[in-house]
Amino acid sequence: MYVASEATEENLKHVDSLLRHLGLGYITVNENRAEEIFPPGANTRFNQREFQLQVHAKAALLLAAREVFGKENFQFGRADEPSKVWVSSLEACNISSSYNSEEKNNFWFCLNLEKEAVRRVFNTLNPEDFYNFLSKLPSDYIFWIAKIESYRPKKYVDEQSTSVPDITLSKIRKCIDTMQSWGWQAHIQVRRKTHLDNIAKEKIVSELNKSIADLSSLQEHMSTVLRR
Repeated sequence: MYVASEATEENLKHVDSLLRHLGLGYITVNENRAEEIFPPGANTRFNQREFQLQVHAKAALLLAAREVFGKENFQFGRADEPSKVWVSSLEACNISSSYNSEEKNNFWFCLNLEKEAVRRVFNTLNPEDFYNFLSKLPSDYIFWIAKIESYRPKKYVDEQSTSVPDITLSKIRKCIDTMQSWGWQAHIQVRRKTHLDNIAKEKIVSELNKSIADLSSLQEHMSTVLRR
């Protein structure tokens, strides 16, 4: 990476050492001429561990999501908490993944539904059908619900979760009643946590595709309810 300006080499002395310290090269530009004064080098402040936590993992997740969802069906965010990033497809009932550098190499993969979409789905969704879909999922999935107090930034005031092996029809009915008592100001996810020892785009692509395969029937069913 270079910095370019009209400052000549003689006028650069007060920032020369800083640019070199940061690993930045310098180009001087004057009228129709550009000249490299010195090339980029190693950044002496570079921290490999922080790079892996704060940059590498997030970049791998973003690239994987773009590959799986496609650039026209892809969104991401989490500027309110720099340690976190989330990605998802654009549907109201979408597949999503998130990463928090504070949790090291753990990634969440889930089916995601929020606010108005929650009301529209669970006002009409048959609890027995929903239970049947959940009960067929792999045992590492969790059914999670939370009450949304504020949306931007998102703040929760209540959270409940049940692992797939512990799910019963009565618990599903109770969760639906709870969300209704919240006025449907709810966020739900059917999700699993996966630890990746070596973070790479290809591994995240594989995990995203696995979740899509696991959750496709439930996603299609809930999307059908939303389209009614």
